[in-house]
Amino acid sequence: MDSTKNDAPDGKTKGRFCLLASGALIFVGIAVLLYLTQFQPHKPRFIIQDATVYGLNFSNPNLLTCSMQVTLSTRNPNAHFGIYYEKLDVHAIYQHQQITLATALPGTYLDHEEVSVWSPVLYGKDVPISPLVAAGLMEDLQSGCVSLDIKVYGRLKWKLGSSMIGKYQLIANCPAYIPLGNPSKMESAVKYEFVQLCKVKVE
Repeated sequence: MDSTKNDAPDGKTKGRFCLLASGALIFVGIAVLLYLTQFQPHKPRFIIQDATVYGLNFSNPNLLTCSMQVTLSTRNPNAHFGIYYEKLDVHAIYQHQQITLATALPGTYLDHEEVSVWSPVLYGKDVPISPLVAAGLMEDLQSGCVSLDIKVYGRLKWKLGSSMIGKYQLIANCPAYIPLGNPSKMESAVKYEFVQLCKVKVE
C-alpha cells in the first residue's frame, strides 16, 4: 500500500504535464491562426525582364521548334513572411498551347522583401501543334511580331519565424510581346528587353 501511495503523485504530475503541453500547443496554434488572419501574406510578384530568341520555326506545317532564354525576377513583398519555392517549372505558350518542354527552376527561399532572378533556357523540338494554332503562328511570324506567354507553375510555402506554413499552388503568367522582325533573316540570337508584370495566382 505504501508503494501505491508513492506512485500516485507521479501519475498526477505526468497528467498535469500532458495537460500543460497540450494547452501550450493549442495556444500556439490559435496564436498562429490569429496572426495569419490579421496579417495574411501577400502573393509574390513576378516580372519578365527580357527574352532572347535563338530560333522559332517549323520543320513541317504542324511541327514547331522553339529555342529561347528568358529572364524572370520574383520579389517577396512581405515584411513578416518568408517565401520558399519548393518546386517551380517554366515553359512557353502560344495561344494556350505549350510549345516548349518544362524547364525546372531551382528551389529558392526569399526572405522579407528579397528579390531573386532566374534565366532559364526554354526549348522544344518538333513540337506538334494544331493546324489552327500553326496557321496563327505562321501569320504572326510573317508580320514580325509574336505574342507568347511564359508560364511559371509549382508550389510554395510561407515561412513565419522558424515555421513553414502550408503548401500552396503557384501560377504566374507572363505575357511576352516579341518584335521578331523577319525571323528568316536572323543570323544570330536577338535579345528583346521589356519589363512586364506577370499575373500571379496562389491557391
